[in-house]
Amino acid sequence: MMKISIITPSYFRVEMIEKAIQSVLGQKYDDFEHIVIDGGSTDGTLKVLSKYPHLKTIVKPDKGLYDAINKGLRMAKGEVIGLLNSDDFYEEGVFQEVSSIFDGDGRIDVVIGQAGIFEAMDSGQILVDQYPPLKEDSLLDRLVFGAPIINAWFFKRTLFDRVGSFDLTYPIGADRDFLLRLYLAGFAPVSVNKTFYHYRKHSGSLTINPGLDAQERILLENRRLAQKYISVANKDSDFHEKCKTWHDLISIELMILFAPRGRISDLFDVIRKAIKQNWTWPFTVAAQSPLRIKNYLMKNYVARR
Repeated sequence: MMKISIITPSYFRVEMIEKAIQSVLGQKYDDFEHIVIDGGSTDGTLKVLSKYPHLKTIVKPDKGLYDAINKGLRMAKGEVIGLLNSDDFYEEGVFQEVSSIFDGDGRIDVVIGQAGIFEAMDSGQILVDQYPPLKEDSLLDRLVFGAPIINAWFFKRTLFDRVGSFDLTYPIGADRDFLLRLYLAGFAPVSVNKTFYHYRKHSGSLTINPGLDAQERILLENRRLAQKYISVANKDSDFHEKCKTWHDLISIELMILFAPRGRISDLFDVIRKAIKQNWTWPFTVAAQSPLRIKNYLMKNYVARR
């Protein structure tokens, strides 16, 4: 049995964090630690945390989600690391299954499960979306174009020693950046056709949020990531080409976002940067009707983000 460290960043989650804590306790797994890094909540979250003496808690202002996770990583003693958001929860029986897989093959670096998105309603918990199983032959596509669902991943602790912690220059997409670095460094994953993790959809979520402002922040940060990996992935031609396509798709979606809002200067900036990365990009866009562009995005990018 391997020791599992669960890291939960927390800030103003009094109504949600208890379900996350109980989902860890409900694993009925003996060798674990649950580290909660709270940024200084004043809404009653700390009172909830005080009910659970097994928690290892730090209450201190931080620089955001990934700064809190990095603090937890420095504290973690487990051989396996899992990341649990304060508004989400684990499926029952996950820890035992993950531990058994790692114990069965010492070459495995990561165990990856599935994840669903739920919404809490008066009538109960409603499943609103589900991420498809992650197949190893489509891993790079998911990391570049799709939703990384990093919370459904369990990592050998040694991986963080190899590739480092989360980069705080990406306040929304540091998870994708970390996984792309992991891919470039080489690692041995195993995918499990079972739901490990449940994401909660609500207005305060960092990424599961339908608002235009949130969508813009995600797109702009993903564009920065695409630009970064276009420049560093030259030795992997497949990765390099996927990153160029990723940048093309983000640029189209930013145009669709900015044009109806009359943001002309932002629109021209999108076009300029798109051409800088791919001089044929305008011809690609011009060859498509608006409807075909929309359908292309839904098929190749938006539906998998």
